[in-house]
Amino acid sequence: MKKVLIITYYWPPKRSVGALRWYYFSKYLPSFGYNPIVYTTHNSKSKFIAENPIDNNIQVIKKTIFDPSNIFSKITGSNINQGVLSNTNSLFIKLLNWIRVNFFIPDSRKFWINPSVSFLNKFIKQNNIKTIITTGPPHSIHLIGYRIKNLHKINWIADFRDPWSNWDILKEMNPNLSLLNKHKELEMKVLKSADKILVTNKNLAKEFQEKIDLKKITIITNGTLLKFKNNKYNYNKFKISYLGLMNKLRYPGIFFDSLKEIILNNNDIGKELEIFISGPIDNSIYNNLKNDNILGKYLKYEEYVDYEKTFYHYKTSSLLLLLLNKNSINTTPTKIFDYAISGKKILTLGNKKDENIDNLLKEFSLDKRILYSDKNSIKKIILQSYKNYKNKKRIKLSHNLKKYDRKYLTEKLSKVLNSFC
Repeated sequence: MKKVLIITYYWPPKRSVGALRWYYFSKYLPSFGYNPIVYTTHNSKSKFIAENPIDNNIQVIKKTIFDPSNIFSKITGSNINQGVLSNTNSLFIKLLNWIRVNFFIPDSRKFWINPSVSFLNKFIKQNNIKTIITTGPPHSIHLIGYRIKNLHKINWIADFRDPWSNWDILKEMNPNLSLLNKHKELEMKVLKSADKILVTNKNLAKEFQEKIDLKKITIITNGTLLKFKNNKYNYNKFKISYLGLMNKLRYPGIFFDSLKEIILNNNDIGKELEIFISGPIDNSIYNNLKNDNILGKYLKYEEYVDYEKTFYHYKTSSLLLLLLNKNSINTTPTKIFDYAISGKKILTLGNKKDENIDNLLKEFSLDKRILYSDKNSIKKIILQSYKNYKNKKRIKLSHNLKKYDRKYLTEKLSKVLNSFC
């Protein structure tokens, strides 16, 4: 089998979308003739770990990393590593974000670049590696690939799970023009130097198409595990769930206000409601929900749920909340693919017109995206999902899910790798 070196910051036991994407690619790549070798970070003290054991058949090399954002996270009590931007107007938080954006370019994992290049330079020679893959964010990982590309005659695939210079998280930290131009300069170096560029949605492909040849770009979306499609679970609560990142860019204030009004006007819902939230959530948002004299009674929060256990929560929910970034259309939440196999009603909130998301919702036969501020539509969907719950009605699953199965997506990746042969 042909070797491929995957360089990633996120890898199990860390929990993140990035870890899932490349764990499943690595798991299935041998089926298509490739032996993945994963180079990642080592952080045994991390509490954000998966419960399931990782696949021991995948060769993994771990090296320690100095990451200042770990210090910031301890100070603020939020997991900055996971993109949690505070919903408060705290001057201290703003100062920390200013330090992050001004002193750590492209990000705080920059200190992993030099030692990684030094180690991998020898490893690639000793193991006759012909192809490497870097995946970001963090985008500093791509700079490892850039340096290695300049040292070796090697094939390089750069995987962009999120934008770089046009990333809303970066823009929210208000970099000045010179700093933003520095990000654009580094981004352009990576885009031009890499042999192939992977993106997760059409919008980001369109953005990069204006900078490089379209032939270099391949769209490989995130996906789901179809083995959970037919699983059924019984649950005796009207459960509304959100599993994922919730920060100031994804705060559904009107939704929570609408839900409170429904509770006050519908005693039956109040008797049966459960609000389940899991994932990185800004402290101010969590405290507002927990301390709310109405919603706090129904809130169940788990900081992290192991990926395969998330499907239990999807299947036992009556309404799933899908939150799109308010200021960006260049990212597609992975959970849309997992939600699609749940057979449950989905409320998608997004302010910006996004043909990519809208087409996916149509393809999966799901309700249309609505604005964060559209209280009437939000109430209508909540009440309809409660009616479905009482009548034990399930949503008919789409027939278009197979191409989003993680093994099928790995086959697409293998075809990109085959192009080097």
